[in-house]
Amino acid sequence: MRFPESQRVIYTPNPLVEVICQLRFPRILKIDTTLPSSFQERVKSRYPLLTESGPIPSPGPVPPEIAHALGFDPGLLSMQRAFDLASEDGVWRLSLTSQFIALTTTHYERWETFKDQLRFVLDAFIAEYAPPYFTRVGLRYRDMIQRSTLRLADAEWHTLLLPHVVGELAKEGIESSAEEVARHLVLRLDEPSAAKVRLHHGFAKYKDKSETCYLIDADFFTESRTESRNVSDAEPVLDSFNREAGRLFRWCISDRLKAAMDPQIVA
Repeated sequence: MRFPESQRVIYTPNPLVEVICQLRFPRILKIDTTLPSSFQERVKSRYPLLTESGPIPSPGPVPPEIAHALGFDPGLLSMQRAFDLASEDGVWRLSLTSQFIALTTTHYERWETFKDQLRFVLDAFIAEYAPPYFTRVGLRYRDMIQRSTLRLADAEWHTLLLPHVVGELAKEGIESSAEEVARHLVLRLDEPSAAKVRLHHGFAKYKDKSETCYLIDADFFTESRTESRNVSDAEPVLDSFNREAGRLFRWCISDRLKAAMDPQIVA
């Protein structure tokens, strides 16, 4: 599947509450057995705040299928350590374990800014640890539609979301009685090869927990082997995911919601 072509825009306010890029690789035991002090030196100009967790406790034997779903080696789960390095303002976070590296932001502006941070992180990681290849490349966008911030507090969801997304809420009388809505869908993508998107959407709470918001959570990923000789090996995959993520979100929302978010066209 490929989502319909649409004009790239930046919204104000931006509905994105979190963007995560995660790359998995064959386990590097050095990360579990040696403090990543050299790696920290490479990235501390942007990520000066360090916290460590682990080894991750294991309550007992972990079934292989569960461990695989979590991205861990079941035989070594109890030994794994995790390191988080954050920016001074806390809106950027770099996570490192012996099986994955992830970059997260809670203040996403545009893809070019995110990719600049990602290049910086991956340049340092590849130079320090030289993973043989990536086993999974993922890019996840979590959009939270909060009606009160858009002056749409009285708008019903079927006027803000398109029919193929809103489902039963389009039926008169359903929304006023609905307490929970959650849908989960996995779709194959036309490109890159063997890529998929795991889409979760539905009611959610945000910040003050009192308002019912609508979450559109799209996790794009491929588990095909991706070379890791340098940062450019993963970039085409991630660029493709970024394009599809924007198209997916615009495929979900109505013209009324688009207008309320004041879209600015990106050249």
